[in-house]
Amino acid sequence: MSGAHRRAGARRRWPTVAAGGLRWPTRGPRRPAGTSGGSRQPSAAAGGVRWPVGAVRGARWPVGVALAALLAAGAVLLPVPVLRVPAGLGLVLALPGLGAVGPLRPRLSTMERVALVPLLSIAVPVLGGIGFYAAGARLTAPVWAVLTTVVTLAGCGTHLALVARAPRTVGAQRPAGPVPARRRPGDADGDGPRPAAQRVLRAVVPAVLTIALLGGAGAVALRAARAGSVQHYTALSITPVGSAEALDRSVRITVSCNESGPTGYTLRVTGADGYATRRSARLAPGDSRTWQLSVPGAGRITAQLYTGDRHTPYRSVFLAGG
Repeated sequence: MSGAHRRAGARRRWPTVAAGGLRWPTRGPRRPAGTSGGSRQPSAAAGGVRWPVGAVRGARWPVGVALAALLAAGAVLLPVPVLRVPAGLGLVLALPGLGAVGPLRPRLSTMERVALVPLLSIAVPVLGGIGFYAAGARLTAPVWAVLTTVVTLAGCGTHLALVARAPRTVGAQRPAGPVPARRRPGDADGDGPRPAAQRVLRAVVPAVLTIALLGGAGAVALRAARAGSVQHYTALSITPVGSAEALDRSVRITVSCNESGPTGYTLRVTGADGYATRRSARLAPGDSRTWQLSVPGAGRITAQLYTGDRHTPYRSVFLAGG
């Protein structure tokens, strides 16, 4: 066979080789001259090298959610109501749940994702609010923004870590023959009690979280109702004793404590001619203390009550002179 016939036969056989198991792209660059067909590796477009594409696709979700959370947090802190309202709704109702659901996406159905996103998002401010309330912190817009953003970023970071640790095979070929259907978690596969345990966990964990949320919210509501129905205060009174026409007169000063806990008091009494005296006491809720003092008969008597280290009077009363 001549060289021309051999070249024609090679051209006729090339489509048959391209339709075989090598899976080269039909519209790609021609092979360089002198290159052996068996030494080439499949291209990424043909599905041979898949892990870089999968890594990029797997990182799109957490990176996008993290960027959205940062933008929303910045919008909440801006004094622009048009931006603050939608950004705040996103941080409360969507973004924390999207960040938490990200690592579980392959194991959840579409309905489960749709249901878990708002539930997990609302759980973050509820549980965080309970914790801040118990710690005595003020619940302000920056606090809510930082809380929801940190939780969202934590979920996105976990998702990225799982994507980076996922095993991948470079240059792996797709096996010949039909691809078996992927089984979902919880399907009966003959592995013993594992599927049943997974079903129990998936049913019990949401119920436990719901009970915890309702219980915490109820406890906070009861505590707030009790705190709102009880008014804490301190009473201070001054009354004259005996005749007010004498050169010296007596007054009775009473301090009654109805605060939420033991309170330290400092009483300062001033009057005419440079009169000044000071008394101190620490009273428990429901206790009272009375002092009877001799004060100048003329001029006005002023009693000022201080609590703790405060430099301004907490209560102040006066008694006119004769």
